[in-house]
Amino acid sequence: MMKVLDSMPKVLLDAFGMRAFNLTTLEGFFGVMSRYYYLMVAAAAAL
Repeated sequence: MMKVLDSMPKVLLDAFGMRAFNLTTLEGFFGVMSRYYYLMVAAAAAL
């Protein structure tokens, strides 16, 4: 997974906030995924 992330453009990683967390830990994984969960919840609430 880290090889894939290292090959991605740094601008893309910054745009999605993926450089702020360490994805190899459980805490880091859920830290990144929580943004997408919040987005889904906001869209459901708007509907």
